[in-house]
Amino acid sequence: MNEVRPNPSVVKWTKATFFGWFLGIILILVLSSSFDAVGIEGFQFFLGIGVGAGVGFMQGRVLRTRGFVNKHWLLTSIVGMGLPFIIFDLLNIYGGLSLDSYYIPVCVAAGSVMVSVLQFIYLKRFSPKAARWIFSCTVGWILAGVMVFAINYTWGIKQPMVGFFVNLSLILGGGVVLGLTTGPFLRVILRQQ
Repeated sequence: MNEVRPNPSVVKWTKATFFGWFLGIILILVLSSSFDAVGIEGFQFFLGIGVGAGVGFMQGRVLRTRGFVNKHWLLTSIVGMGLPFIIFDLLNIYGGLSLDSYYIPVCVAAGSVMVSVLQFIYLKRFSPKAARWIFSCTVGWILAGVMVFAINYTWGIKQPMVGFFVNLSLILGGGVVLGLTTGPFLRVILRQQ
């Protein structure tokens, strides 16, 4: 018999997603610095792996029923968001296929679909409503990416401190948007029949 997953509130889910997003940003900085320190350049897969690990870890903590974290949820987040970045890094370096300025948007879009499908496969064991997750998770990750990409349009802000706080809010807001977009759907999916 399948164990029943906890059904977190939207607020709890959004807080976990926000802190996971923040943790993902820290992981990205650590991974980037580590690769630069050993002379490995030209790869950006750490973007997908970092944010996938951070978000998956904190969301997995909310969804755990035993142990420290829901390992399946963490793994689907890392693989789902990291694999498109790895594939396009390898195509760029070894195949000469460069997406230029479309690299991150394409990888985020592909990663959002992959995370959604992998997590759907996991969720369908617990709910016949799990297919809704594919839509909400995909939209949530894409909207979170849009929040970060919006920084490209803040160049007109004349006050440096205002620009800093606007950009910081956009970066960190990605986690809030992801949590608010997916949280209500998760509650419906995991609601007890």
